[in-house]
Amino acid sequence: MLEPPAHRLMTADMHSQDLEARNPASARAGEQLGDISRALVQLYKDCYGKGPTKARAYMAGDLVVCLLEGGFLVGEKTLRDAGRGQAVSDNREALQEVLRQRFIDTIEDITERKVITFISGVDVQTETNAELFVLEPLELETADEHQGIGAWADQTRRQSRALRGDRSAPLAAQVSTR
Repeated sequence: MLEPPAHRLMTADMHSQDLEARNPASARAGEQLGDISRALVQLYKDCYGKGPTKARAYMAGDLVVCLLEGGFLVGEKTLRDAGRGQAVSDNREALQEVLRQRFIDTIEDITERKVITFISGVDVQTETNAELFVLEPLELETADEHQGIGAWADQTRRQSRALRGDRSAPLAAQVSTR
């Protein structure tokens, strides 16, 4: 099986052993995504009476998305198949409004970050629910940010000198001696 490109979003479907070998921080993120998927499936089971058959969570920056497939009740499928899919969608949306705070609390507990936006949607035809959470941005402390920028700048200067073949004096010193 081909490995997904490194630039792809982190998903809960990835194997935690593979993640740990590559990057311990990614392993923690993978575990967190798995926790999100499991928690939302359990919430569906508890509140809808039946849980999704498949769940995948994704996280990129301040965005968390969980796709939950399957798990519609027999009555919902009957309504959908009879052309009353809007009734199923309306019912699920109403229940999501009632459960809104439970979904937010679940994500905040797992990510240890405040949810500032929660959007829920359902595609009745494919039996897919999408739960989207926007988290409060992480704030870096000024000292940490400056240290990171300084290290990046030092590395960039070294790489630039190496490319020019000039490993001796810094560029500023070379300019002042001309």
